[in-house]
Amino acid sequence: MTALTGHEAQHGVRNAELGRTPNSRVDERQNEHDAYYMQGLVDEGLGRNSTYGIYSVKNGYNWNLVDSYADESTKIWCANGGNCK
Repeated sequence: MTALTGHEAQHGVRNAELGRTPNSRVDERQNEHDAYYMQGLVDEGLGRNSTYGIYSVKNGYNWNLVDSYADESTKIWCANGGNCK
């Protein structure tokens, strides 16, 4: 739960910094990538393996999985009315 909170908090921080929500598919993809990375950072900081496989104590970050999750989340965001120009 802590790592998921970090993920969602990253969205809030980024949106606040930009003063807006994502305004394109590319922007949303970067937003999701950063959020999944933050999720892994939380697990790394706690010294534990990620529930979602993003980070493991033994092998570090699984960047293919971070990218895959970011792609899938972007598809969902766009399908639900996100600005995907």
